[in-house]
Amino acid sequence: MPQTAKQISEIKQRAVELLNTQSPEAARDLLIQLCNENPDDAEAWFILAGMYAALGSMHDVVQCCNKVINLNRENAAAHYNLGLALA
Repeated sequence: MPQTAKQISEIKQRAVELLNTQSPEAARDLLIQLCNENPDDAEAWFILAGMYAALGSMHDVVQCCNKVINLNRENAAAHYNLGLALA
C-alpha cells in the first residue's frame, strides 16, 4: 500500500531527528527505504545525501545529489552540495 504524504513527511522528520541525536546510520537506513519506495521524492534523496555526508561517504553523496538534480534541476543546494562532495 502506498504511503500517504503525511506518512512520508513523518518518516523524513524522524530521519532528521535520528541524525540530530547522533544516529546517522539509523537515519540513513530509514531514508534508503523511503527512497526505494518513493524514487521520485527529491526531498528524500536530498536528506539522504545529508545523512551520507554525516557518515563521510562522499561517493554516496554524489549519487544522491545527482538523483536530486535529475528530479529537480532548479535545486541550487543539490548543485552546491554536489560540488562540495566532488571537491
